[in-house]
Amino acid sequence: MADERNCPSCGGEVGPQALFCPSCGTKVETAAPSDPESATPPEQPPEPPTPPPPGYQPPPGYQPPLSTQAPPGYQPPPGEQAPPEYQQPPGYPPPPPPGYQPQAGEYQAPPGYQAPAGYQQPPGYQPPGGYQPPPEYPPPEYPPPEYPPQGYPQPPGYGPGYGPGYGPGYEYPPKKKRTGLIVGIIVGVVIIAAAAVALVYFLGRNDYGTRLEFNGGELYYTSEVTRAEADALGRFLIDTEFFDGEKKTVQLDKAEVVYLFRMVMKEEFRNDPEMIALAEDYALLMSAEVFNGAPLEIHFTDERLKTVRIAAQTVNLVTTTTTASGLGTRLEVFGAELYYTPNTTRAEADALGQFLIDTGFFDGTMKTVQLDKAGDVYQFRMVVLEEARGEPEMVTLAQEYARQMSTDVFRGSPVEVHFTDENMMTLEVVRP
Repeated sequence: MADERNCPSCGGEVGPQALFCPSCGTKVETAAPSDPESATPPEQPPEPPTPPPPGYQPPPGYQPPLSTQAPPGYQPPPGEQAPPEYQQPPGYPPPPPPGYQPQAGEYQAPPGYQAPAGYQQPPGYQPPGGYQPPPEYPPPEYPPPEYPPQGYPQPPGYGPGYGPGYGPGYEYPPKKKRTGLIVGIIVGVVIIAAAAVALVYFLGRNDYGTRLEFNGGELYYTSEVTRAEADALGRFLIDTEFFDGEKKTVQLDKAEVVYLFRMVMKEEFRNDPEMIALAEDYALLMSAEVFNGAPLEIHFTDERLKTVRIAAQTVNLVTTTTTASGLGTRLEVFGAELYYTPNTTRAEADALGQFLIDTGFFDGTMKTVQLDKAGDVYQFRMVVLEEARGEPEMVTLAQEYARQMSTDVFRGSPVEVHFTDENMMTLEVVRP
């Protein structure tokens, strides 16, 4: 029978409901229940906690019990966020087990995560493969190294005063080869400039014009020039290191078509030949860089910006008259007279005047010359002392000068040099 049992002592059969063995009387185990439904049910796993109703918010300051643990494998629903006031219980997260060593790349911080202040990586930590640390800021080489480096040899002939696009070896015009255009000029300005500035404010005068400041220097400009022209001049003075942070005072003015650059100059430098030569170079550069080649004069002044000497001129018109003697239109160029007849143009006369300055013929002393034209031949007339007119050396120099003038001024057109008397009457003609 399926429900019979055996006695544990004698091995005899025992009925399903018997409590003792019928053969030896040994007590056997409790009989199995006859009703299967009365048997003890198997143990069931606990039901998961009931989720809160939709929209439920825990009361302010609520802290979950320390013993609360999420069921194994529990994952919060997608998009669920902990309430703002929620705080992890003290001691969470638990410390790693003894001897634990993290493995490179096993943990990825969530996007935007920032480690708390004072956080230290665990010993032996290695960033995941391919990780690149952010660049160090500021970089180790900051601040940048001094430029030019100490001990750097400047190129031969280099000197301050070159404008944009100019460098060592630049020649403007071809005759000029001086360097350090500004250094000598600054020497004569630095000390007196501060006194001039103080004097302007002390007297309370405003007839110097509108005041602008550029890198520690003062630039006044009159109503004869524009603010744009003054700004361009100020930038030029910075670029050429004339305005170098020291106090200096200058003025920009204009007389007819001539720009006037006035600068305070110490008395002992006003007639210095080297200072005047530097001013000549600076005038040419300033005219080209700032005023598109327009005529310009540099004036050395006293402490009140009153002109005491015209130190340099590019070709400019001081007076223009038509003389009764028929010499033509008169230009005063760097202290000399240049007449040009109706057979020539003002542009040709200006070009000749600049050439005479560049070659040193016009050197600030009084001379008189005339430009005329007969057919396609330009005629350059110059007053020559009687005792020098027939000198072979003078003739040779005049021939060479005519060739150079033809090339540099008149684009290869033929030129004659006429030696004249004091009335500009031709006495001798020299041809190349």
